[in-house]
Amino acid sequence: MRSLLIFSLWCLFVQDSIGGDSLDFSGMGIATLRKPFISDEHLTDLNLSHNHIWNVSSDVFEDLPSLVYLNLSHNFFPFSQLKFKNTSVLETLVLDEAVVGDLDFDVTYFEEETLEDEYNRLRETKAKHNYGFDITFTQDWTLPKLKHLYLRGHNIEHIKFAGVDALDLLMPEISHLYLSNNKLITFDLEKTLPMSLQELYLDDNKLTNFDADNLNNVAVLALDGNKMSNFCDINEPCKGITLKHSYSLEVLSVSRMGLENIVPDAFKFLVNLIKLDLSDNGINSFPSNALSDLLSIKILFIDNNVLEAVPEIKNLNHLEKLSLSKNLISELTENSFSGDLKQLKSLNLSSNIITSISSGAFDKLGSLEELDLSKNLLYTLPNDWIPDNVNLQYLQLKENFFQNFSSLALGRAKNLKYVSIGGNRFSAMDVGLLAELPKTAIIDFENTLP
Repeated sequence: MRSLLIFSLWCLFVQDSIGGDSLDFSGMGIATLRKPFISDEHLTDLNLSHNHIWNVSSDVFEDLPSLVYLNLSHNFFPFSQLKFKNTSVLETLVLDEAVVGDLDFDVTYFEEETLEDEYNRLRETKAKHNYGFDITFTQDWTLPKLKHLYLRGHNIEHIKFAGVDALDLLMPEISHLYLSNNKLITFDLEKTLPMSLQELYLDDNKLTNFDADNLNNVAVLALDGNKMSNFCDINEPCKGITLKHSYSLEVLSVSRMGLENIVPDAFKFLVNLIKLDLSDNGINSFPSNALSDLLSIKILFIDNNVLEAVPEIKNLNHLEKLSLSKNLISELTENSFSGDLKQLKSLNLSSNIITSISSGAFDKLGSLEELDLSKNLLYTLPNDWIPDNVNLQYLQLKENFFQNFSSLALGRAKNLKYVSIGGNRFSAMDVGLLAELPKTAIIDFENTLP
């Protein structure tokens, strides 16, 4: 009787609340969705997130013909309960931390239970339901206008199909697919990606192999946090990452994967890649010319690896930002940087073990504006380490071992706008040596050691 009364009051509340194109019923303690629910031909946005929904009737959204955005995140219902008419105009469906496998326990109401007891019981049940499960797409998932599908933060191990062969037959306009923070062991969709798909997020799963023959029109691919030690040759695939015919790919993120081996032709098809993140891996070197295939690259992160020297970088005429922070680079010489880096504006070499920088080390970087050398082992710099042709404006020298201002050798930094020198142990504070800097330059002494 109590649950019937609650549901009746809820239905009345919903009907009285309709009056616009958007409804927000998030965090209201709703436990079930069934008819009569909402009937409104004008409603476009519906937010039901952060409730206790464990039961969804198959026809509950039938009376919302104009629904474009539906958020059911942070609930607790079986994936198989969701069914949509193929006339749906839904464009964004958010199911983050919302779905489970088929319920194998009692979640029915107890008449003696208070609302608080009921919600506490559902929360406890959800906490125990942390094992892996599969999801199956059927014809009931025909969503011809869907563009964004969010399925993050579950324990999904496999994605299957029943009565249909491929995702694009259900969602011909899908452009963004978010599957982050699951337990995916395999991803068979890599062989039949929809032509409409532009962004694919598979970060923080359990994948050990990703072999894509053709990414079609995918421009953004995130594989961070999966465990793959090899970036494989396109002609000799191995267990790890293999990307063939990935001509549309513009952003690739493969950090935190345990990558160690990069073969010579690993990037052969990534000629249109603009941003590559290889951070937080175990890379100690790159084969000769391995990076040269990245002809369009503008942003390259190789932070927190085990590089002992600046990798060979040739033909990267469009590179604007290079980050090599948290490696094991110990010195910079006149041969550390290629003459092809004419567009490089930002260079991060912080948190290495650099003890020396040779004269001419930055001579070939005529466009350099930002340089971070903080948290190294520098105690002096040559007088001509900043070339006349470099437009250096922002310089980080904090947390090194400089003992006096003269050892910074900033006399040629005619365009400097900001320099950070805090965290050094200056024994002499000859401010007069800084008079050669532009009058408008900001000198940051914060955390300077006594």
